[in-house]
Amino acid sequence: MRGRTFIMEFVSGWKGLIIFLLVVLLFVGAMPKIFPTFAETAEELEGSENVEITVPEEMEIGFNLDEDR
Repeated sequence: MRGRTFIMEFVSGWKGLIIFLLVVLLFVGAMPKIFPTFAETAEELEGSENVEITVPEEMEIGFNLDEDR
């Protein structure tokens, strides 16, 4: 019974599903192309000059955040 209901709903609404999938695909595909444009125009975060991020040379999972004062 469940399969029959799914098939009936899919037959009546497949166009909406395809449009939804195309819109999602458009957003997913366009976001990496659009994001660098937004990233260049964004201002730096307040207080970012006080934070230094250092990544150790050896293969560790963690990293250190130090605050300069």
